[in-house]
Amino acid sequence: MRVAVLLALVASTAVAAPKKREPGALVLVIDRSGSMQGQKLEAAKKATLAAIATLHPDDTVTVIAFDRDAQIFVKPQPAANKKAIEDDLKKLLSGGGTNIFPGLKEAYELLQTQKVKTKHVILLSDGEAPTDGLLDLVDDMVASKITISTVAVPGADEKLLDEISKRGLGRAYKVSDLSKLSPTFVKETQLALLK
Repeated sequence: MRVAVLLALVASTAVAAPKKREPGALVLVIDRSGSMQGQKLEAAKKATLAAIATLHPDDTVTVIAFDRDAQIFVKPQPAANKKAIEDDLKKLLSGGGTNIFPGLKEAYELLQTQKVKTKHVILLSDGEAPTDGLLDLVDDMVASKITISTVAVPGADEKLLDEISKRGLGRAYKVSDLSKLSPTFVKETQLALLK
């Protein structure tokens, strides 16, 4: 009898094979306004590469930079394309004002086309930005199963970024020491996509 029970237990555990991890999509939305010039932008680029290095090769990554408008610097592609991604990031320079809305809107439109279960945005900013339509956009993103976390570096509107992450069902980080930016991006990428 005991042997039969043991055999039944072994058979039931053998059936429960580990669930295969599904690829996810990460969009990094980076402030490139004039106040990001120099150390802040270089730290943001380094942190972006650190986050991408954390991903599985088949995860999709996109990098969008914003000032008054938004521009895609790294088109959606597998995280395995590290060299091409690094080359594209080198072209990212600072300039202009701070307007988060176009950056998040671009991320929203791109992620809606991605056929993956986990869709996550990491938003980094160091400035005050117009709020018109911003929180409504965040609500639309959440309704489309897109989550948003925020990273505030010195000069950021922390209250706004906190609200975006709260409504975006993500986490909010404040980084005053730029050397902590890469570990923060890595931690957030692991929490959002590697669970």
